[in-house]
Amino acid sequence: MKSILKKAVVIVFLFSASVSLANHAKASLGKNKVEKNIENPIVEPTFRKKRNNMLLVSLLNLTKKEVIIKVINNDGVIVYKESIKGEVIVEKALNFREADLGKYTIVVVDNYGTYKETLVVK
Repeated sequence: MKSILKKAVVIVFLFSASVSLANHAKASLGKNKVEKNIENPIVEPTFRKKRNNMLLVSLLNLTKKEVIIKVINNDGVIVYKESIKGEVIVEKALNFREADLGKYTIVVVDNYGTYKETLVVK
């Protein structure tokens, strides 16, 4: 009976030691990929082209840092520029109904990068 009790105590000790070591190893490795993505979410803007030469731009801006939206015409001239700060959700409807014919580049710049979309007005 004593030998069974001794073996059970040893097994419990070894099990608790291995769990402790595993937890320590996990903590020393840092956060897993999902936790890192939650802390630094890189969310690209969405560009939705609508009928009648409309473009909807949406961006989830969890950092609330500055977001710049620019429209550049075919000649490289900035025809529209807006800076938005402190907003979690950035939404902009761009109206190209009365714009000159040609190709336009819509540029969105946030804390994580620069994103571009092209719209052709016919």
